[in-house]
Amino acid sequence: MSVSEQQLQGVEEDLGYRLPGAYRSFLKAAGGCAPVGAALDAELGLLVDQPFFTVREEAGINDLVYVNKCLRDHLTKDYLGVAFVQGGLIALKVRGGGVGSVWFCAYDDARDAGEVAAGWSVNERVERLLLPCGADFDAFLQRLAGNPPELETVANLMVDGGFARAVPVVPVGSELAVVTFAQAQERAEEWINGDLPGYQHREVRVREFELGFVVGGGPRGRSDVGRRASAARDRAGQR
Repeated sequence: MSVSEQQLQGVEEDLGYRLPGAYRSFLKAAGGCAPVGAALDAELGLLVDQPFFTVREEAGINDLVYVNKCLRDHLTKDYLGVAFVQGGLIALKVRGGGVGSVWFCAYDDARDAGEVAAGWSVNERVERLLLPCGADFDAFLQRLAGNPPELETVANLMVDGGFARAVPVVPVGSELAVVTFAQAQERAEEWINGDLPGYQHREVRVREFELGFVVGGGPRGRSDVGRRASAARDRAGQR
């Protein structure tokens, strides 16, 4: 999963700037790896449980250069998206002041609502909505708590309270079919949104545990940031 120096130089040529040092080192060492288990930033409530963007030879949903072309409607070119996380998008400042700092774009930001917010430009959204989460990429990684047990406690409470459903994972080799992450997400979409019109859809959230998946939905009528981020992810996946 590591990225070679030659690949990094190719990406930097495509982007038109050199990547910040800490993030550059991360890409060389880990590429698009995901945390073992999950990682939580308790202060911001973001959950890192999927691979970071990486460097690929062809366009793809996890290709650093290509995905950022799909994010231009809600991130300025001063920022580089580096990962989708549960609850939002992680971006790196690559131009202007504070180069190398890490920022969080939340899907369901209460400030991004109403007629006033609907008229904001991309620059205004970035200025008003992004939340700082590290002076550089190393500082961001140090904020994360690896696989905290509280996550499973909360997930069990959500299931017990009827706010989420547990989707079992059948061990490999069993006579029953194994449920993949994609299948769990598909089932969650059906349970949560069903035949509802698009404007009433809720964000589908899937969390994997040792014995299965817990799925739930975000608030009905997601913020515009959430809709645009999901659309960007969908566009990248269709290529």
